[in-house]
Amino acid sequence: MIGYFLKFKHLLHILSVIKIEWRSPRQSDLLIYDPAGSEILIKYLSPWRPKLLYVRREQINIFVLILSFFQRGKLNISYVDVYIKRVNPRLIITFIDNNKNFYKISPCHPEIKTIFVQNGFRGYYLDVFEILDKESFNERDLLHVDYMMTLGSDIGKEYGRHISGCQVPIGSLKSNSLMKKQPMVRGVISYISQWYQGGFYLGGLFYSHEDYSKEVDHLVIKSIAKFARDNKKQFCIIPRYDKSEDLRKKEELYFRDIVGEEVDFLDPKVNLSSYQATDISEVVVTTDSTLGYESLARGNKTAFFSIRGNILNIQGQSFGWPKQFPDDGLFWTNNPNKTSFIQILDYLFTVNDVKWKEDVLESGFSSVMTNDPGNEIFKSIIEKELGSTPMSQ
Repeated sequence: MIGYFLKFKHLLHILSVIKIEWRSPRQSDLLIYDPAGSEILIKYLSPWRPKLLYVRREQINIFVLILSFFQRGKLNISYVDVYIKRVNPRLIITFIDNNKNFYKISPCHPEIKTIFVQNGFRGYYLDVFEILDKESFNERDLLHVDYMMTLGSDIGKEYGRHISGCQVPIGSLKSNSLMKKQPMVRGVISYISQWYQGGFYLGGLFYSHEDYSKEVDHLVIKSIAKFARDNKKQFCIIPRYDKSEDLRKKEELYFRDIVGEEVDFLDPKVNLSSYQATDISEVVVTTDSTLGYESLARGNKTAFFSIRGNILNIQGQSFGWPKQFPDDGLFWTNNPNKTSFIQILDYLFTVNDVKWKEDVLESGFSSVMTNDPGNEIFKSIIEKELGSTPMSQ
């Protein structure tokens, strides 16, 4: 009785704060679990008229909620289970690859195929692998995803240590969908901003993002700015926020305080503009951003100063993790050493395109992130499971 009372109290709170859908969800062959960031999925999946399952309380279906209220177990788990049964899909897909609840859908619905698409670079601490390592052995046995579509084969193997299923390296779905069109502009060196407002807990202590990143950014950005001045290059920041967003002014102030003067921001005016910004730059510099790995997979000359793990003693922050690269290479370093930074930048600005491609190939980077222009691998698996697109039938 107490359990039902608590569920009812929880229900009243939910209904007071979110958007409501009253009718039973329509059936569909395709269900998108958690629509967050799913715009790129819908670009390829819209012909199948997918149904969206909201799991972050942005929207709730009353019909499903009432049915799930009388199920055993946690209300959020029951809600997902009932929603799936009402939609009756053949395939469930998500762009949120680090939600462990998604891994538990297949064992409960073995007749339905599941897919996750990795949406960003993964480390260890503060990420899904630390969470999975803390799961009990019995719970791990119940984790399964039919297709784990990962950035590369190495991270796929890391997922495979915890989750059963087929590992399919496809690279970045977003980056693969945007072909390179803009010509590179010689002399431009760009740093990828990872600034954001907020923070997180690590080891029981709260860190603001600026506390977490400022030591790294100070060392890296000052080195790049000096290199640019000494070698007559144009130093730019690839911003996280668009000019129209409120946080952009704070982001600009953050970098101006580090450099000590006004900084140029690279703001191409197209969709997915951050990819265009990397394509325009002769050399791109990053610490450990997903965009940096995408830039390298796109063929751009990209430097990785992956020093965050070294400075803050955080596992899984070295270049290319979980692949074991040496601490120093032609275009990367895990050591906070200004001399190494300059050597890498010198190399990138002098190496010709043919030798650059050879060096990247020899480094083994392709197992860190695959490049599949047009997402042909992804499209082939969708058609394998659902048949050819309805419009072409």
